[in-house]
Amino acid sequence: MAYTNKDIIKQTLDEISKEAHWKERYAGYAKDLLKNVDHYKEMSRKVNVRFPLSAYTTITKLKKSKYECEYDIRYLGYSIGSLFIGQDSRRFKHNGYEDLIKKYSSIPRLQEVEDWGGTRMSDFRKFLSHINMEEANTFSPEHKCENLLLREFHKGDSKNKSLKNIQPITFGGKFVQLTTILKASKKDEVSYSKIGGGIDILARARHNDNKVYLTVFELKDQNKSSEPMSVVIQQALSYAVFVAQLLDSPSGSDWLKIFGFNGRHPKVIDVVGLIPKGKETIIEEEYDVGNYKLRTHSLYYDKDALLSRKQFSFSGSFSQQLLQ
Repeated sequence: MAYTNKDIIKQTLDEISKEAHWKERYAGYAKDLLKNVDHYKEMSRKVNVRFPLSAYTTITKLKKSKYECEYDIRYLGYSIGSLFIGQDSRRFKHNGYEDLIKKYSSIPRLQEVEDWGGTRMSDFRKFLSHINMEEANTFSPEHKCENLLLREFHKGDSKNKSLKNIQPITFGGKFVQLTTILKASKKDEVSYSKIGGGIDILARARHNDNKVYLTVFELKDQNKSSEPMSVVIQQALSYAVFVAQLLDSPSGSDWLKIFGFNGRHPKVIDVVGLIPKGKETIIEEEYDVGNYKLRTHSLYYDKDALLSRKQFSFSGSFSQQLLQ
């Protein structure tokens, strides 16, 4: 028997209740993030990470940024190493890129640790920038789509954006996947984990009512019958339940600051399945979780246009909610 959205919400709340101290842990994370974020931003300005590379961060990296800041460097969403930035140093430590070596035998080889501004590192970055993006392959096609969508949402010029009035939430100016205490990547299955899954994309979106809403996206790089939009939305719903519980916790006001909300905000979280274009009809629904309302939506993207980095039109109910 297929699980309903209400079943998923109940199951998620039951799993969250298994850990008594997670709220204290996340309160500590929030304090560390707020304490370090200005220094982290300042250090990140010492290096310009250009496409097809991106700099990501994590709660762990940002909260330890007192002396030397660490950034996760990803090639089209696939982690290839860490960039460490100090007052007078910029060093890159790779964590293996064997799949790229197998596909591109002429790719420059790096020592375990390189000066970011050194010749080998410069040649390595230049090589990656010349690879045809439609043909470029990484370990995970889904990570590639995620990275390209993050970049699309992050554009500042609305004229060049395929979806206007949306911005991904960043930590210290870098892309992030907020780590939760849940694993919800399988159909009809949510489980507690001290270091759980990360939210694919967390964003702020301005709606037709001119209010800005927090948005949780679950992303897939395929539209298939075994994992239709309805199932993808349920996976997003589990993570949105966690976010609602986090914002209702004693450190909720700190997390709102981290998410870019100052003062009053709508106590609504958009819950969005994000998959390649299709025709499945999804009925939008609304659920109460604590003091928040979770509203489900669908969003479809043109995968071919995304991979070729062309401007395109999104479809689905969520695109109709946003201010045009």
